[in-house]
Amino acid sequence: MDSNNEVDRHTALIEHARLRADSASAVTLGRFYERLLQNKLWHSQTSLAADLGISAAQVSRARAAARLPDEVIQTLESGGGRGITVRKARAIERIIEALGAAVVRQNARLLLQSSQLTLDAFVSAVIDSRKDGGTPLVRLVADERAMHIRIESPEIRRLFPHIAQLEGFLSTAVRAVLATD
Repeated sequence: MDSNNEVDRHTALIEHARLRADSASAVTLGRFYERLLQNKLWHSQTSLAADLGISAAQVSRARAAARLPDEVIQTLESGGGRGITVRKARAIERIIEALGAAVVRQNARLLLQSSQLTLDAFVSAVIDSRKDGGTPLVRLVADERAMHIRIESPEIRRLFPHIAQLEGFLSTAVRAVLATD
């Protein structure tokens, strides 16, 4: 290994310590790890993790966060770079799996004008489908004993053939919301 590479690696270790001390977001760390691997300062995620003193899983999860759609990252990190944790990134990945990247990107673009959002507000806004500029397509109503949730919709008859798919979407959304607790 040449001396330039050793200097670059040493500089990377110092930069990593600074990022961690500054509580950098998972996205920022993921982009940093990706850059180190692309520049071939380390040949594998495992060797990078070992030299940084973290697990390979931490490197992998941060890199996954950095691969979230740019619109989502911009919306949740608006300006500061501290908005997305690994846990939040995993919740967003589940939403993307359920709704599709195009839907999440489109709704995130609409939210970019908002000031910093919490993950709960982001999830609600991304999942909330509105018809005619304000009428909810679906309403969830809890019973008095909080044992059941009823779904109400002006389009309920059209939803019947899609119940299994809706259950999957709802399960994914619930997992994403619970993952933020």
